[in-house]
Amino acid sequence: MSDFSRNITCTVFPDNGATDAAVCKPDTAKRIIAIYGHFCTSPRSQLWHGCQVLTLIHECTHFTDVFDSTDDMYGITIGLSFWAQDNPAKAIRNTDSLACYIGLND
Repeated sequence: MSDFSRNITCTVFPDNGATDAAVCKPDTAKRIIAIYGHFCTSPRSQLWHGCQVLTLIHECTHFTDVFDSTDDMYGITIGLSFWAQDNPAKAIRNTDSLACYIGLND
């Protein structure tokens, strides 16, 4: 692994084949998004399901000076809305909740 790749995320995050992207939340100066191979196989803008656009929005919301979001619940499905109703305090800062709000209300 190159020195550049080691610096993309806060910790070395090997590609497990199912990961789309990752960021280092405090990296507000460079805002580097690590893109993994699986990302390239996702649809570009299928907003009712996981896609490249929602993945990029998801990752951008993680930066501490954007939303400093968390990954309490993953998924762009109806299950997310049910989870949000039961967990409103977590849902307001959840990455996929924010990604859906931004992506579907653009």
